[in-house]
Order: sequence, then C-alpha cells, then structure tokens
Amino acid sequence: MANAFAFGKIDGCWLEVKDKKLKHPGNIDRSSPTRVAEIICLEELNWDLPSISMWLEDIEIAKLKVPLHEADEQDKLVWPFTAVGQYLMKSGYKELKKHYGNESSLQPSSSHLIDRSTWKAIWSLQVPNKVKIFL
Repeated sequence: MANAFAFGKIDGCWLEVKDKKLKHPGNIDRSSPTRVAEIICLEELNWDLPSISMWLEDIEIAKLKVPLHEADEQDKLVWPFTAVGQYLMKSGYKELKKHYGNESSLQPSSSHLIDRSTWKAIWSLQVPNKVKIFL
C-alpha cells in the first residue's frame, strides 16, 4: 500500500475470517483507529500492530510485519490472474472455469440439441449475418 491516506474511514462492523466463516470481534470503541493511515507508522514504514493486534490472529500479525512500500505513487487495483495485473475477459473466464469447472447442472445450449447438418445449412444461407443470428 503506497498511499494510506487515499483510503477513507472504516465504517460499519470490522469482520475477520476464521475457519472460512466471518466472525464479529465485538464493539469497537471510539478510540479505535478508523482509517488505514491511523494504523501505519510512516517514519518506520510499518504497521502500528499494538493498535490492531486484538483483532488479528498470529499468522496475520506475522504477515503484517513485512515492511510497507515507500513509493510516492497512488495505489491501484490489480487483477492477480494476469502477468500485467490487468483484467482480461479471457482470464476472468479461466478463473470462473477453475472455480465452477464443468458443473452437471449447467445445460448445453440449444445448438447442441440440433443436428450439425442443420446448422451448416443455416450458416451457408445467402442472407445477411444478422438474419442468420435470429434463426
């Protein structure tokens, strides 16, 4: 995270994921940090762990001990499934395929229910493509 001040106030409940379930940590008092910038020590470029450790597991605390990035550039969204970090329709499709696979509940389109020779005849008609699409 390069610019902690770019993120606004944390509103609503803070939730943690534990055993693949969301758990509410209880009420958060007014003295608790509500902005990302409030839990970062900018001089040392690390997280102010004492102010948030009550909500974190040991493994999360270990991850947060990794030094922060010190560049003066804006944060940006990155798609983790491409080399350049940019979303591509193809990569989104591949990720959905990985997640859902070939579920048996998905029915084939009507094109699989019609004989192949019928489709060949339709696509070889001498009519505009927009007409073929509606057939």
